[in-house]
Amino acid sequence: MTVIDKREQILSIAARLFARQGFHKTSVDEIARAARVGKTTIYQLFRDKTGLLGEVYRRKGLEIRERMVREIAPGEGTVNRLLKMLSVYWDFCSSDPLFSEFLDHRDVQEIESIPEFDAIEDEAVTLIGGVLAEGIKRGEIRPMPTELAAQFSSASGFISRTTVAISSPNFPPMRFSNSLTRF
Repeated sequence: MTVIDKREQILSIAARLFARQGFHKTSVDEIARAARVGKTTIYQLFRDKTGLLGEVYRRKGLEIRERMVREIAPGEGTVNRLLKMLSVYWDFCSSDPLFSEFLDHRDVQEIESIPEFDAIEDEAVTLIGGVLAEGIKRGEIRPMPTELAAQFSSASGFISRTTVAISSPNFPPMRFSNSLTRF
């Protein structure tokens, strides 16, 4: 088995164990045993268990982003592009139930302390922000006052610096943030 094959096998098994048992209840020993590699091999390929978790998340995030980029056509309307992005995300989670379980685990709340998670969030915000900026430029959406955005988005745990309202004859008015900050 090549080093690349071992790395892929370890990532696959770690993702499955993290999803089923949670991050804290999964030991490096269990991952090594299930992957049929030595614990030393894991530490040669990943800095530690947290680094392994970060790599699992980074790969899934990149896969979602690539699907979104493929699905959204630049000339398409803003509302349709945003809806397709949401659809890609939900379809991905539906087709990969382990990833959904992984995200649902309470101990994954430590995501904020792992650099790979911040990088994926930043990429997502940049991608969505680009769609929103283009929609504002084309006149399909308009900026929303910050006070209203804060009231709207505070229920979901986010404060928005720049939020837009989308109006389209085919959809009820919707609001999306293009710059999100957690409390």
